[in-house]
Amino acid sequence: MIFYFSATGNSRYLAQRIADGIGDDINDIAEEIKGDCRYHVEEGEKVGIVSPVYFYGVPTILSDFIGRMSFDGHPEFYLVLNFGTFPGTARDRFRTVMEENGHTLGQCFEVRMPENYVLMFDPPGREETESILNDADDEVERIIDILKSGKEESIITKNTLYRRMVSSFAYPFYRHGRGTRRFYADNKCMKCGKCVDLCPIGIIEMDGRMPSWKSSKCIRCCACINRCPHDAIQYGLSTRSRRRYKNPRV
Repeated sequence: MIFYFSATGNSRYLAQRIADGIGDDINDIAEEIKGDCRYHVEEGEKVGIVSPVYFYGVPTILSDFIGRMSFDGHPEFYLVLNFGTFPGTARDRFRTVMEENGHTLGQCFEVRMPENYVLMFDPPGREETESILNDADDEVERIIDILKSGKEESIITKNTLYRRMVSSFAYPFYRHGRGTRRFYADNKCMKCGKCVDLCPIGIIEMDGRMPSWKSSKCIRCCACINRCPHDAIQYGLSTRSRRRYKNPRV
């Protein structure tokens, strides 16, 4: 059993590759969280969580899901994080959230994937994206080999003092920020409503046939911006000239 959250396809891609490699199935957290989040597992069964890193920490939808999930057995959890620049203290924050909710996190794996936080960065072009994904495939094969062998290894990046300091500075902005006031649809909007369907927490509605953000905060997944078929969703002035990103292998 593998749970994943994915706005642009990166985590879904990793989850599916790992599931295919070890003979498991995948479950979309954005859908699971709409239910009761109760699951049957065999004693000691491995349960994976595949998640992006947000501001070097835990996406709020993951914190919410972990807080609600319950099992009738005692699974062994492993975590697969995908990151664009570096993961910072994300794995430590995940471990804390798991422990606060009565779960024990075991192995951790970290895989670099194409950066897609378009509010701050221009996503990579096609050639760079393919190069990063090819390197990620090699890491996924290592993860599959470890999981199939039963080894207790992890694949994690070195967390330097600088990275810990950046993480400590950045993550509070995510926890206490995430305002939606600057999101809007420009004149390329075709009123298709896809952004409404894409939002994993359902805060976008069509208001007068134009998208409107009905909550003061979102989870900052950027699915609405990156996956709009007309590149019509913007965030202030910062996204107008930037590329959009969707994992080309999903």
